[in-house]
Amino acid sequence: MPEDNVSDHMPVSAEEQTGIRGILQKTKEGEEHSISILDVCTGSGCIAWSLAAGLPGSRIWGCDVSEVALKIAREQQIEVGEPAGQKILSPRFFACDVLAENAGMFIKDGLQPGAECDVTPHPDNTERLSGPSVEDTCKLDIIVSNPPYVCVAEREQMRSNVLDFEPDIALFVPDDNPLLFYRKITELSAGLLKPGGRLYFEINERFAQETVEVLKKHGFAGCRIIKDLNGKERFVAGQRHKINSCLR
Repeated sequence: MPEDNVSDHMPVSAEEQTGIRGILQKTKEGEEHSISILDVCTGSGCIAWSLAAGLPGSRIWGCDVSEVALKIAREQQIEVGEPAGQKILSPRFFACDVLAENAGMFIKDGLQPGAECDVTPHPDNTERLSGPSVEDTCKLDIIVSNPPYVCVAEREQMRSNVLDFEPDIALFVPDDNPLLFYRKITELSAGLLKPGGRLYFEINERFAQETVEVLKKHGFAGCRIIKDLNGKERFVAGQRHKINSCLR
């Protein structure tokens, strides 16, 4: 796995906060304790941890190609604002290069039981549990991803604090293939989500409609573009509505 320089404190961005709120609002009331979520290209795990805090009892996984980022993700702490007695299921993180030919196999293995399971005290006397599992890989309710999406040609337009904060591997895609990650992750998601499961992407606003077409091509319904707090087209979401076979 690539060894990249990753900050040991990577806060949730304003854009990610908008996406997380959208996922939490969309989640049906009373469904929280049965939700299974995979965060693809999780990086330092901020989205996974935020969803764990917002959906107590949910089962959440995160995968990334960078072992350095995964180490940070596993060490992240969350602030729990739930009533005493709530149990927060710690996300389980595993290594996976989603662009690899055998990515489906790695994800399938990463979702299986067998993670370390321990209970650690939390600052507000709640408990943090680790080791979520699913019976099979066609049981995910939600897949969320903030993959690399900045074209190399856009580098000069980026703020220096972003370039200094994030490793290149987490940011850039080839100019001639800007939807590289979206195509592969959507293809994988079609075999990982249960019927009715939802897929959420943070996107490059230049390619919002093109990303929608990628989802439609793989059988997703209700595909829509979601704007961020600044009115920019920042997310694409869709729902799996066809019966697909699990990944082989």
